[in-house]
Amino acid sequence: MIGQAMRVSLSATILAVLSATAAGQSATPSTRLQQFLIDARDRQCIAIFAQHPGPIPAVQSFEITKTSPAGGPQYIVQGRGACFCSPTGNCSFWVVVPAGDSFRVLLRTSGVQNFLIKSQITRGRPDLDLSMHGSAFDSTHRLYRFDGQTYRKTECSEWNYQDKNDPDHILSEPRITQC
Repeated sequence: MIGQAMRVSLSATILAVLSATAAGQSATPSTRLQQFLIDARDRQCIAIFAQHPGPIPAVQSFEITKTSPAGGPQYIVQGRGACFCSPTGNCSFWVVVPAGDSFRVLLRTSGVQNFLIKSQITRGRPDLDLSMHGSAFDSTHRLYRFDGQTYRKTECSEWNYQDKNDPDHILSEPRITQC
């Protein structure tokens, strides 16, 4: 079901999953997905936040959206928090599908603030519009289409809401140029 989102917190959860997995215990699908996506640098960052709670929340999270296109279920995963995002809110981003007891990555990129699941379907999977925050008035949009094996960037455009002749004037519709 497109648009069904669930938040998954990671502080105690991910540390418990890492410990349980090391001890040979099985984990739930969402925690297995988190473990699959988190590399060594991310684990170190999460451990530091978990050990030093304070004004910066110790809880790091992913936003996971499960979709069920004709090509089979897939998970759209966007990192949240200091371990997975820049200070401007552009974050790590993955599209993964179940593969036996694990997952297969269809797309891994960074610098994503927002995403839109398009109605257009390419080879059984929805096209994705990923946008990156550049400033208060501009953003970069990248269109990804599935090629049967992985998602590939097919278009890129810069959206700017600032009038190029009068920077103090904000446009109601963006000026769009190709990257």
